[in-house]
Amino acid sequence: VVSTQSTGSSGINAEYGDEHRSSRAAEGGEDRVGQHGRSNTIKKSMNRFTPYVKSGAEDFILGKDKEQVSESDIITIVSPNNLDLCWQPNQIISVSITEPVKKQKFKGMKSFMSYHITPNTTNLTVERRYKQFDWFHDRLEEKFPCLIIPPLPEKAVVGKYQQSFIEQRREKLEQWLNRIGRHPIISNCSVTSHFLTCQDEKEWKDGKRRAESDKTSRSGFFMTVECRGPLPDQLSSESYVGSFHSFSKKMESVCDKTCQA
Repeated sequence: VVSTQSTGSSGINAEYGDEHRSSRAAEGGEDRVGQHGRSNTIKKSMNRFTPYVKSGAEDFILGKDKEQVSESDIITIVSPNNLDLCWQPNQIISVSITEPVKKQKFKGMKSFMSYHITPNTTNLTVERRYKQFDWFHDRLEEKFPCLIIPPLPEKAVVGKYQQSFIEQRREKLEQWLNRIGRHPIISNCSVTSHFLTCQDEKEWKDGKRRAESDKTSRSGFFMTVECRGPLPDQLSSESYVGSFHSFSKKMESVCDKTCQA
């Protein structure tokens, strides 16, 4: 996101275009000239299991993702006071979940709970089971690798059809959906709209396939982020980053001491 704020997706494409790539790309790295004329090499991380690699950030920085991004997929960052950066505000979605119903399939061989979901954007009710919530959560984690997606309430091994558990899960799922609905980016993405509004079974399956093959997920997410309008100046940005770094170090120390206590 920091790289995108500095250049925008078009600037990044230009910076890492073929005319600027060197033979280092074949060796898993990129050669770039630093401020003082020295060559700085960006190499692949040796640890292939870090969030930096798994999120696709490495491929984005190395310029390996060249997907074209449509205007409808652009995620906008704004700077309201020329210092702070935030997501472009969007409509907040509030959701209510009512009438959990126990249903069966395969002639009664399998049972599950179905929840009635009504978003304020349509006031139309759709039915979803926990398995579909789980799918929705996984898609959000893939689509937004840099955002914190709140966890779903845990699955139950026993007692999942007891009335007290059903009501508790309904409340937690409703809280979870409303947290999603308050986020300016997640609440307005295509997969959220699909989950909250799709009523036809065939359309649901088609939407699932589109979401699972979404090219703007993982590393493609970084290509969709643009900062429009005035950017903070470099000195202010460095001061801001330095303050956050100092804060995060102190927070880490406090957390370590809390865990030890």
